[in-house]
Amino acid sequence: KELIAIIEEVEKPIKEGIKVFDDKRREEKRKFADVKIFEICQKLNLEKKYADQLTVLDKYLNLSASAKSVVEDIEQRAEALKQQQNMDKVKAEMIKANIESALETVNLTLKTPLEYKDFEKYIALGWDGPRIVREINERAAQIRQAEKAAEEMATKRIEEEKQKEEVQVPKEVKEDEPRLYVELYVEHNLEEMKILSKYLKDKGYKYIVREQGKVNPK
Repeated sequence: KELIAIIEEVEKPIKEGIKVFDDKRREEKRKFADVKIFEICQKLNLEKKYADQLTVLDKYLNLSASAKSVVEDIEQRAEALKQQQNMDKVKAEMIKANIESALETVNLTLKTPLEYKDFEKYIALGWDGPRIVREINERAAQIRQAEKAAEEMATKRIEEEKQKEEVQVPKEVKEDEPRLYVELYVEHNLEEMKILSKYLKDKGYKYIVREQGKVNPK
């Protein structure tokens, strides 16, 4: 037992020294992997969204992992991310084209046109083209309905104003303006005579009925 205790006592600082050495090597491997990841991202022009996915894996820190195998694995993962980046760009361009086409169509029926910037945010949210187009059509329908209501209201106001203009205010006769008179003989039925009488009063005409009666048929 004493011998075992002596051996363990001797081994303890050795093991601790080995652990310190191994931890140091792992940290060096981490730094190496970080540098390679940065270099490869720069080389492939990976955008931040995709470069952030290229992290240091635990297997890169294995003491048995060679530098060559680490670099090859990083390059392979980076290439896959580059392909994804390219595919996403193509998809985004297609969605953009669908949006612009849909906007061009609905704006033909709108007085207040919709703009691309109003729907660009949905691409970032991960919406696909058909969903964004549906949103455009729904928004356009709402605007179209609002514009129709506004147009109907404006038309109604114009009609009301027109009717007001037709009811002319009697012209005020100035004191120094010469006054004229005319003598007329009018024949018509009783209802039309009442209408004529009202019209003359509404227009400010001063008139005197000197004689009235029934017209003798010839």
